[in-house]
Amino acid sequence: MLTLGLDQSFSSFGWAVFDDAEILFNRCPRKGVLPAPAFKNLTRRLMYYRDALSDLLRDVTFDRVGIEAPIYGASFSEGMYALFQYCNEAILSAKSDIVYISNSQSKERVKDYLERPKKWTISKDDIIEAAFKDTGEMGRWVGDEADAYWIAQGASRFWHYHAGRLPREELKPFEVRQFDLRHTFTRGKKKGLTERSGLIYKKNESFFLWSSEEEDT
Repeated sequence: MLTLGLDQSFSSFGWAVFDDAEILFNRCPRKGVLPAPAFKNLTRRLMYYRDALSDLLRDVTFDRVGIEAPIYGASFSEGMYALFQYCNEAILSAKSDIVYISNSQSKERVKDYLERPKKWTISKDDIIEAAFKDTGEMGRWVGDEADAYWIAQGASRFWHYHAGRLPREELKPFEVRQFDLRHTFTRGKKKGLTERSGLIYKKNESFFLWSSEEEDT
């Protein structure tokens, strides 16, 4: 399966395709950064990226999409959320299935891959290093492409789990927390009750099957 990962921003909009059927040099068949627009007006910049992404979706071969979810309360979070929604419009128009992957979820994946200590803070250098190691493309990555690559890889794992091709027993511990965390209470008023959290339970909230369903279902 080919999964397109998107790391959207106003300064450097990275994208990368992850091919889970390949190893090393063929694992990322295409990647890049959308050129930044010359417009200063926010609305025009948003429209530019929506249209540029629409062009990319027509040009690149992929099966599913993963996109980084915006961080609320971060720098210019209102503008980033607007960009996120314009990207969603383009993906919905292309009728592509999409899952939202948070920045912390991608960093957890990189930390696991690099086997960093528990309290290690993942940096941009770590993300690039991990992309180097996982694809064998030394010296050919920029930070936003690497971010997009790990978003794509996390999304790929989610879509395989969603389709039943990846058993829960084969999920890594951090993937269980991200995709399908379950907790059964053993005492108190909730004794015997099982609470379920994770992406798999957030259809039409954190993932959308736009290839086969109407936008409002």
